[in-house]
Amino acid sequence: MNEIVSIAQVDTQEEINTLIESAQQEQSKTETEIRVLQEKLIVINKTSDKVEIDLEASKSEFESISSMVANTNNDAVKAAYEGKIKRLDLKVFNLNSRLKSYGPIAQVEVEFDLKIKQLILAEFGTYLTALQARKSEIPA
Repeated sequence: MNEIVSIAQVDTQEEINTLIESAQQEQSKTETEIRVLQEKLIVINKTSDKVEIDLEASKSEFESISSMVANTNNDAVKAAYEGKIKRLDLKVFNLNSRLKSYGPIAQVEVEFDLKIKQLILAEFGTYLTALQARKSEIPA
């Protein structure tokens, strides 16, 4: 809907039908956007839980191995675990980055967008009701 039209100014069935069709298309588009956001929220919640669990396990393993290596004088043990420590450090870094994409902030952003779309959808319902009422007032 590219222009704002006062419903009271619409005085032909053709115009009102055009407005109804346009509003129904926008309503359908908004319903699709809501479904996509709901699915995205589900993915965020599932992924966030998995990432948090993996992050805690990786941090624990990193700290355990780092502590063991720091407390040993055996150079062969230190060398053997050096690569593992680097990989775990990188894994913790990457999981922290993923948590930013799938964590609480991402969830709040999607919930906010979802709420806005739901309010828009409710407005379309009100608008369509007003259009139907005006349509009944216009002679066929």
